[in-house]
Amino acid sequence: MESLYEILTSKFDPSNSAPDPREQQTTTYLARLTTLSLDDLTSTESASILYASQSHARHLQALSKRSRNAVISSSTQLASLATLLPTITSQTDVLQKDIPSLESVTLAFSEKYDRSTDNGILDRRKRAALLSRNVDRLSDVLDLPGLLSSTVTAAQAENSGANTTSSASTSYASALDIQAHIKRLNTLYPQSELVGSISRQSSREMQNLATILITSLQSPTLKLAAAMRTVGYLRRVAPELVGDELALTGSGALLAKPLTVSATPLDNDNPIGALFLVCRLHTLHKTLRALDPLRDLADQESLQQARHYTTSDQTSTASTLGSQTERFLKRYIEVFREQSFGILSNPTRISSKHHR
Repeated sequence: MESLYEILTSKFDPSNSAPDPREQQTTTYLARLTTLSLDDLTSTESASILYASQSHARHLQALSKRSRNAVISSSTQLASLATLLPTITSQTDVLQKDIPSLESVTLAFSEKYDRSTDNGILDRRKRAALLSRNVDRLSDVLDLPGLLSSTVTAAQAENSGANTTSSASTSYASALDIQAHIKRLNTLYPQSELVGSISRQSSREMQNLATILITSLQSPTLKLAAAMRTVGYLRRVAPELVGDELALTGSGALLAKPLTVSATPLDNDNPIGALFLVCRLHTLHKTLRALDPLRDLADQESLQQARHYTTSDQTSTASTLGSQTERFLKRYIEVFREQSFGILSNPTRISSKHHR
């Protein structure tokens, strides 16, 4: 095998280097030559070598065609590699110098936002995120005082109108539902300043609603059914009135001083009935005060009649005297009888209705 290799390499062109005898391809080819006869070596081997050379040339051409762009790009990048490597080296040095400061900043950040300890910044962020997620619910809660105020205003407007009993009842019921919802919120979240503020606002609105209900009890045309509904709403709107001493001003507002309607004190077991009595008594006084012009005319008529009888001239005009007095007394007795009947009968029915 070695002698054959030496014979063949002696025929090589000196300008071309001989292949290494230890390569796999060289040893394979030399082993193949030993299996060929002399005729094959002289006749077909040269053609086989030529065919193999041409085949390799075609494969190289196809490979160069496919890899042309990649080879050109690699050559271009290789040309810029000489300037790119120093830049990479300098940037690497800068990075190595900045690593300690980056590590210290990272450590400070991790300590600042550590979840294992109490962190005010994280707590504020959590509250902000919670507020963002529940902004619609908070908006609904913040709208409750305004909704209650508009309901009370609607109840007041309907109460001052005519034939609006059903509408006023609807407004009262809506106001009570809103107040009940606010009370539930105050029970669930007693530490919340927002809920506490809303609860205080609703309490003021319910006081206004209680004033409206008390004012409605002073209506001159109040009927028993309307009075019972109003008292029922008043028990729910202002339960704190039960057991208090009651009094009313001219506008119907409650005062701290006691007021009785008879020689005996008010029944402490029935404060709502006492309130009803006070309201109706106020209505009676107000209605009777509305008869003051008739009273003045009757007084003037009485003075004229007294002067008339002091004279000796008694003409037929004496029969016309007394008409204003009669008119005043008739109207006074009518008002007193109507209001007195309501004062005496309605409290008993209301008390029996609400004590059952």
